[in-house]
Amino acid sequence: MLSAVIREILPVQGGDALCVTLTLEGDGGSEVHSYTVSHLQYAELPCLHPYAKAAGRSLTAEQVAEIELADCRHAAVRRALNLLSYGDLTRQALVRKLLLRGIDRETAEYAAAVVAERGYINEEEQIERALRACLRKGWGPLRILQALRQKGFSREAMEALADRLAEIDFAGQCAEVIERKWGALPTDRPARQKAIAALMRLGYTREQIK
Repeated sequence: MLSAVIREILPVQGGDALCVTLTLEGDGGSEVHSYTVSHLQYAELPCLHPYAKAAGRSLTAEQVAEIELADCRHAAVRRALNLLSYGDLTRQALVRKLLLRGIDRETAEYAAAVVAERGYINEEEQIERALRACLRKGWGPLRILQALRQKGFSREAMEALADRLAEIDFAGQCAEVIERKWGALPTDRPARQKAIAALMRLGYTREQIK
């Protein structure tokens, strides 16, 4: 690219971003490219200020690269919000989904951080809902920890979960599972061992089962 000139900067429909249109001139001729940047990104791009008077201003290659990066990040944030519209995701899970859609890791992590800061990701509420769902299934602490760890919750959320698990009477819950499934543990040794193995698969420790 030999030179770049701002053609116009206009608010996009809805007013949550700006469309920056540039004329890029190089050895192969000139091309017109449009980029979308959020108002927050615009505030960090002084080369675009004020956008109502920016038409005709020349830009350096570095400034164009900054606008291109802002456009890429804005698109990633929009994709992240779209993914969250289908259901709760942890930040880590959201980054994984963005990576699968061809977004590089740095941009994916940026998008996940932005939507989390906006309040679209609340891992404390998510992990509490997930915990209640596990308890309704009659799961013990070991299986709960394994299942929720796989969802990619943050270290802070998992530490809070450990505190919540310490408050729960899992021996009492295990007794309820036993009563519901068998009435009482079978006295026949093979059947009893089979029942204990089933309880351990649900995530209860031997001490809780005992």
